[in-house]
Amino acid sequence: MNLPQGFAHPRSYHEGHWFLALSALILSVSLHLLILAYIADMRLDATDLADRARDKTETQPPPMPPLRVERLPQDPFRPSSVERPDRPVQAPDAAREKPEQPELASPLKPATKDQVADTMPASAYRDAISTRAPMIPRQDVVAVLEKRIDNRLATLKRREVSLVERRPKAPDFAPAVDAAARRFEGGTGLRPANMPFGFAGLQDGHLPSSSDPTRPSRPTRLANEARTNAAAVLSERFAKPPENAQRFVAMDDRLAIAFHAYREPQEGGRLYFRIAIQPRTDKPMPVLPKDLLLVQDSSASLAEERLYFSRLALADALSQLGASDRFNVLAFSDQSTLCFPAWVPVNETNRAAARTFIGALRSTGETDLFASLQRMLEIPRDPERPFVVVMVTDGRPTAGRLASTEIIGAFTKLNDGALSIFGFGTHARANTYLLDMLTYCNRGETRLNRASRWTLQKEITDFVASVRQPVMHDIRFAFDAASGSEVYPKQTTSLYADRPLELFGSCAGDVRELALHMRGRAGGSNYDAVIQLDVARDAQAGEVELRTRWAWQRMYHVIGLYARDPKPLYLRALERLNADYGIPIPYGNEMGR
Repeated sequence: MNLPQGFAHPRSYHEGHWFLALSALILSVSLHLLILAYIADMRLDATDLADRARDKTETQPPPMPPLRVERLPQDPFRPSSVERPDRPVQAPDAAREKPEQPELASPLKPATKDQVADTMPASAYRDAISTRAPMIPRQDVVAVLEKRIDNRLATLKRREVSLVERRPKAPDFAPAVDAAARRFEGGTGLRPANMPFGFAGLQDGHLPSSSDPTRPSRPTRLANEARTNAAAVLSERFAKPPENAQRFVAMDDRLAIAFHAYREPQEGGRLYFRIAIQPRTDKPMPVLPKDLLLVQDSSASLAEERLYFSRLALADALSQLGASDRFNVLAFSDQSTLCFPAWVPVNETNRAAARTFIGALRSTGETDLFASLQRMLEIPRDPERPFVVVMVTDGRPTAGRLASTEIIGAFTKLNDGALSIFGFGTHARANTYLLDMLTYCNRGETRLNRASRWTLQKEITDFVASVRQPVMHDIRFAFDAASGSEVYPKQTTSLYADRPLELFGSCAGDVRELALHMRGRAGGSNYDAVIQLDVARDAQAGEVELRTRWAWQRMYHVIGLYARDPKPLYLRALERLNADYGIPIPYGNEMGR
């Protein structure tokens, strides 16, 4: 088809139309997107103009006045007791030598039109500034919340006390016997002077009382005069003797002391010693009535074969109780069970009930050791009786508190030396760290069955028998400060009639004398003994083993501190002991080493 010139073909016309429409659509979408992106953060309300005005005001703070700096002649916060009178202002002398660094301008005189502000020298105007420090009061509100001082104290009569000077090289403790008369007697101990005090002059098996009117007085005239003079001094210094003062009865003549010492051969070497204290055989001390608690682990971790022999041993231990003793039996696994609700006296009825309770124990359940220790503390304690606990276990808790350090620290803090814990490990794989530290920190000791279960019955029976005769409990020791002795253990077991109480100490090599003060309770009264030892005269020759045994005692003491409060400081102390004395550090895995 032939079209006239100037006319397009219809098909090409339609193709150009669609191309233009598509281009317009793309352009429109792009413009709308740009507009939306631009007005996305715009606010369409009337507050937009107010916000912009406020932002402009905040961003442009008002102009500040020029900084005015002034050098004061003295600190205004430190008052001066001398004030200079104000002097008249003098004009600056042009002939004076100008300082290397001119001072800043003084605000007392404004700057002129030919001078820049804050640069005018102010030396001429310094004296015009007052040197009087401003008064800056400080107010505190003080309120008396509690009255602590009795007004009647001001009306009491005052007495002048004369100055008492300390005697040079005076001992820390005053002995109750003649120290010069002490001698070794056949190597068994020291022989005190035979003087009528304390236990002396009494029949065997009787304890003196601090309020006993039959207690003999000192026969000598010198002793009577000393007592009279002491009473006069007491009456002079005090209106009334102190009512709550603790009184102690001397027991020096009832103790046999064994003293062994070893001195290091090198120059400046230290002195190591062992002191063993035991009741004298010729003047025995009476056995105290005690409260014995037998504790048996009956959990599944303790094999039934070993529990069988443990039951036999506990049944035998009931026959070792004294007529005046009291006892109870505690079994624990995941729960703790007492045989009797309270302490019971020793008779055949109670023994038969206890044997039935022990015979019914079976190896089952988990091991909650800390719960059993807490149950012990709930049992009422008679302060006049030694509280002895014999615990048979493998020392491996599987329920409750599991960490040995937590168990040792928590129980030791709660017990505070009231109970004497003696632990027996049923096999060589027992948790020795837990048992050793639990008993060491609580006035006891630990023994292990290292042979086989066939010897378990006899070993437990002998272990219970070793604590059946206490003669004094709540023992405390103190050594004189002059010697600088370091003695362990710090907290000891009770004193028993058939076993010595051992102390291991170390001091400087030039120490010549040692003084030991021992205190304890027996029969409801307080007793003490002061023991003076002359190293050259009284000490028997000891072996080098004393040095190693002292180091082990210190090692256990530091481990006990770490068990109650795990600090890196204690670990470093153990490492020093290992390096200085060549002894291994035990319980490496349990202590996190």
